[in-house]
Amino acid sequence: KGVRSCMKMTIVSSALMSVLIYNWGIYAYELFTTDKEVISIGIDMMRYLSRFYVTYVAIEILSGALRGVGDCWIPMMLCCVGVCALRVGWILIAVPLDRNIFTIMFSYPLTWVITILPEVQPAEGEKEKFLRKKKKISGLTNRNETDIIIVWNEGVA
Repeated sequence: KGVRSCMKMTIVSSALMSVLIYNWGIYAYELFTTDKEVISIGIDMMRYLSRFYVTYVAIEILSGALRGVGDCWIPMMLCCVGVCALRVGWILIAVPLDRNIFTIMFSYPLTWVITILPEVQPAEGEKEKFLRKKKKISGLTNRNETDIIIVWNEGVA
């Protein structure tokens, strides 16, 4: 429930930020440079990536949810392979075929989407595992402190 709520909030806020950046990002560039060519290239890049930023938030929300239920290994491996290794592979393979800044920038939405896909399944599995643990712990209300410590050491809590 919390993941869905957080996902909704971040999708809405990132969509709004993407619209703001897409339409009025030029003013941010003008704070740092007056070179029209730099501003033009920067705006093109910003407008390209801002359309896909909403896909990035799912990586953070789902991996954070997995970390929140005590699993840090899966999100770390998915991010290392999905975001880092895949992006380096894309740069090594695709960029020599088409030497263009947009070929490089495409690696961002590509890796964001590919990294999201395997995170959805572990997040659902972790939810079930968390609910089973919560159910077992709730049955401990009439137990003493020693029983709780034993159960904790057995890996139930």
